[in-house]
Amino acid sequence: MKKEKILANELYTPENQGLLEERTAARNITRLFNETDETEIEKRT
Repeated sequence: MKKEKILANELYTPENQGLLEERTAARNITRLFNETDETEIEKRT
């Protein structure tokens, strides 16, 4: 599987639907986190 290659620092091709979905989800979570203020503890956990 491609994810094992990534984790092993081996070359891989990123044209995998599962990897695309995980990358999109990670970017969305990061964006939501970055839009919060440091006082918004509940949203940051």
